[in-house]
Amino acid sequence: MLSFRRMRREDRDEMVRCLSKVKTRMCESAYATYFLWDVKYRFEIDFSDGFLFIRYYEDGERSYLIPVGEGDFIAAMDKLIEYCETNREPLRLGYVPKEYMEIIRDNYPNEFEFTENRDSSEYLYLSEKMISLSGKKLHGKRNFVNRFLKTYEGRWSFEHITPDNIGEIMEYDRHWFRDNRSSEGDLETERLVINKLLKNMDYLGSVGGILRLDGKIIGFSIGTPICDDTIDVQIEKAEWEIPGAYQMLTNQFAKEFCSKYTYINREEDMGIEGLRQSKLSYDPYMILMKYTGVRKVVSCCMMDVGHPCLSNRD
Repeated sequence: MLSFRRMRREDRDEMVRCLSKVKTRMCESAYATYFLWDVKYRFEIDFSDGFLFIRYYEDGERSYLIPVGEGDFIAAMDKLIEYCETNREPLRLGYVPKEYMEIIRDNYPNEFEFTENRDSSEYLYLSEKMISLSGKKLHGKRNFVNRFLKTYEGRWSFEHITPDNIGEIMEYDRHWFRDNRSSEGDLETERLVINKLLKNMDYLGSVGGILRLDGKIIGFSIGTPICDDTIDVQIEKAEWEIPGAYQMLTNQFAKEFCSKYTYINREEDMGIEGLRQSKLSYDPYMILMKYTGVRKVVSCCMMDVGHPCLSNRD
């Protein structure tokens, strides 16, 4: 029987081993996601038969992620179903990749109801295109970058984030938060995540850069590898009132840090319309769709008669 507990720092190596077996290129495949966002989701984990089981809390409900690891995925799912039946709780699956949604639906016919979670689906881009900004669809981005280069020639710089400038970034982020409090999204939690990320970049293998104008920070961006061919851009902030600042930051980050990766994951739009349009305007290679699944309540599952529902599909 599974036995969940709070995740600990010393769980990293085993979590990374299990997460590496899932090649979705989504941020849920990266240890950094759990380390950083534990402040919001209060992740609890268990390791069993080569699989990592994760549950979390969101909007007052407890949900589970799909089991990840090496071995029999359906056997791991059976174990999770049995756990929820024994504890008489509904099984809610969050952030399910499309390919796993289809596997679950095929192996548990009529047991799960899935709904598309478009707001949490992630945008995947080709690194080469984000570096070159080539093609008709990205001509607007090229124009912004070229205009920035011409307008601020000799006045801008891009530098790596190091221990020497982290304090300056934190101060910039405090001002950014103050000036953007009315923006959509959970900025309070985001600030906590940014501070934790800045303090643990070496631990997580993260990279980042600062865009300056006349010596002053006007933007910064941080990313962490998800797998061998994909890097996740977790944080990107710049000054909206400076035309081209965001486009320049995005392009410089890609040039400096992303050439060795095939893909750049720029995460979800959270249902924020302006953010969605911005992400779509960069011509994504693919949108990594996610789904929410709820196991339908069957009366036998909630009775002390063993677990007949596990064998119903045989």
